[in-house]
Amino acid sequence: MSLRICVIGCGEMARMGHGPSYRHYLSEYPDTELTACCDVDAVRAGHFREIFGFLRACTDYRQMLREERPDAVCLLVNEEYLCPISCEILDLGIPLLLEKPPGMDVAETTLMMEKAARKNVPHAVALNRRSAPLVNRLRDEVAALQTRVQRFHYEQLRVNRRDPDFSTTAIHGIDALRYIAKADFSHIRFSYREFPELGAGVCNTALECVLTSGASASLLFAPVTGVLTESARVLADDHCLAMTLPGASHSPAGSLWHYASGMPLLEIQGSDCATYFANGFYEENRCFFENIRAGQKPQNTLSTALQSVAVAECIRKRKDEYHMERA
Repeated sequence: MSLRICVIGCGEMARMGHGPSYRHYLSEYPDTELTACCDVDAVRAGHFREIFGFLRACTDYRQMLREERPDAVCLLVNEEYLCPISCEILDLGIPLLLEKPPGMDVAETTLMMEKAARKNVPHAVALNRRSAPLVNRLRDEVAALQTRVQRFHYEQLRVNRRDPDFSTTAIHGIDALRYIAKADFSHIRFSYREFPELGAGVCNTALECVLTSGASASLLFAPVTGVLTESARVLADDHCLAMTLPGASHSPAGSLWHYASGMPLLEIQGSDCATYFANGFYEENRCFFENIRAGQKPQNTLSTALQSVAVAECIRKRKDEYHMERA
């Protein structure tokens, strides 16, 4: 029996990362039906259907869910709509993959977790860095170290991003650092430099952290700079590792290197594969769909993303500190 997939939201993120992933997944798994896609903009929904091979397009997601009875739903709408629509889907008991942030705050995310638990609904959060090949290679390299890890650093630099709330992008860096380190945040101190002349809410944000592993960590989010790049660095006794994600202005394919005592152990460039592969969109969707087919619980659940939401909420509210025990 084919896996019937419906999509809600056909905007830029859907077109850039998820749509190509669905089309590729269909080519690899022909027992899949891209049943219907939905968007409030009928023209946008129609274009998405034509480009990525969906059978139908519509503008009313509730009607779509009633009529199509999908085996899985992918929710790719703007942040403010993720929680209310997710709750409806989870109440219906339909397996759900939702875009980030899984909630605008801890309260929303907790509500969604309770909805999922009530009917034991399989679900996953599309924090795509967890599925990016270079991120996972770095994570494996760190896990294999036979020495003490001293410090992690992660930064996101952007060009002319004047969003009033950059925390909904920063959550990717927050979550990626947790994922690479295989540790949560125990304590964080935040510092902010506001740039009101560039727009309301435009701000550089720095985090100084202690992880539950005992390592220290830092993060930097700077949305209005001269370069687009996202990178991580790991310092250990006599070791240094660094990764740049694909899509950087100076390194479109991304890169990863590992030095020990000044000598190179690993130097690799990212592949020239399609963006939706390199940035993890395909793998996160494939894993979710295969979990649903096998009746297995997906890994990247709401509960695994909860602390990332909590830290992003602190940034949104311009908090000075975060303590795990007080969260």
